[in-house]
Amino acid sequence: MSPPTKILRNTGSEVIGDQDGLTRAVVRSSGCPVQRAVRPYPAGRFGVRLSSLGGWTHHGVAAGEPQSAWAGEVEMTHRADRTLVTKGLARVEGEGAMYVRVNAGQVEEVRLDIYEPPRFFEAFLRGRSYTEPPDITARICGICPVAYQTSACQAIEAVCGVSLTGPLADLRRLLYCGEWISSHALHIYMLHAPDFLGYPGAVELAQDHREIVERGLALRRTANAIMATIGGRSIHPVNVRVGGFYRAPTASELAPLAGQLEGALELALETVRWVAGFDFPDFSCDHELLSLRMPGSYPIERGTLVTSGGLEFTPAQYEEHIIEEQVPHSMALHARLAGHSGHIMTGPLAGTC
Repeated sequence: MSPPTKILRNTGSEVIGDQDGLTRAVVRSSGCPVQRAVRPYPAGRFGVRLSSLGGWTHHGVAAGEPQSAWAGEVEMTHRADRTLVTKGLARVEGEGAMYVRVNAGQVEEVRLDIYEPPRFFEAFLRGRSYTEPPDITARICGICPVAYQTSACQAIEAVCGVSLTGPLADLRRLLYCGEWISSHALHIYMLHAPDFLGYPGAVELAQDHREIVERGLALRRTANAIMATIGGRSIHPVNVRVGGFYRAPTASELAPLAGQLEGALELALETVRWVAGFDFPDFSCDHELLSLRMPGSYPIERGTLVTSGGLEFTPAQYEEHIIEEQVPHSMALHARLAGHSGHIMTGPLAGTC
């Protein structure tokens, strides 16, 4: 029997259950759109979940119950062919949408749409002094500014025929490690774990597992301390310059970091053991791994580019081997290896190349 029509109104939100065997949620709100799929539930109620969650969360939605957190539009059928459109992804850096098409129970198409407009950093860097790019490019992102600062510094240093060595190179790497720890802790605890564990967000996760969220925050505090000590502050560091730093931290300023890092090491190991228990989807695709390689060191800030297919090239040869293309559905450029039609996958797993 078709589900009955239910209409909920709260600050401009509306939910409708159709009569034609199709359950539909049409929700409009002044906030950021968050997609939710809806299915029939006993006693005229609905089971609702965020489209990114791993299972149904039965909120028991009934007519008249407040739904101020709802927004967006999702359409799905009870058949094996479905189309899901998420117009606003809540837990990503930047602005994005998702389109998923399922036919006969098999996913046929997944499309990530990055609709954040381009900001033309390359254009307005032209004509600037060589001292300015590290501070300007840091504003590309508030979570990973050191990545852009380091890239800008090393590009200019390469043009000048110089490279950092010794303690200055060690400090640059330590600053970058601070950013990595901070970014990984943010993604694992605040953005990813709620999805795997069936929570709408980190706040709801903390209500049931406060110690888990506090562990993630403790990791971030240590990471931010590293960036503040070396970079001058944890967001958009101001102490980075071509050739090193405007001011090197003293030994007495660096000493407290040792104790904090020893404590953070155990937190990191606890994090690995915890995440290893997540239920990861069994998924594979046609791809090639791309990573830096630095003998004797985990590659973060420098090295030679290598692929799992055996290709090896320097950063200066990037444009000879990597093709960047525009696509109709996204503002973000898509990259592939020259002569290879499959995907490029980067990140920590690619570091095993």
